[in-house]
Formats: sequence, structure tokens, C-alpha cells
Amino acid sequence: MSDLRSGAHDCSIRSAPVLVLPILQRFSKTLKRRQKPLSPAAFFIHRRKGRRERGPLLR
Repeated sequence: MSDLRSGAHDCSIRSAPVLVLPILQRFSKTLKRRQKPLSPAAFFIHRRKGRRERGPLLR
């Protein structure tokens, strides 16, 4: 009986990192995206998007 209990206990401990892994992967992708410099074309598109959101009066 004790083997079954310890087996179930080990299983619950091992499954915890599996739940955390997707969160860490998303976080690392976000960091990589922020650190990556924008190409000139992407920078131009990014600037134009920001202007559209502010409205025509603030151009």
C-alpha cells in the first residue's frame, strides 16, 4: 500500500513543472521580442500604428 501512495505523491510533484513550463515559455518569448531590434520597415509600420491610435488631431 505504501508504494501506491508514494507513487501518487511522486506523480503530483512531477506534474507541477509541466504546468509552469508554458508560462515560462511565454515569458521568455515576450522577453526575446522586446530585446530584438526592429528592422527599418517594422519600425515605420510601428510608428504609423501609433499615430492612427492617437487620432487625426495629434498628428
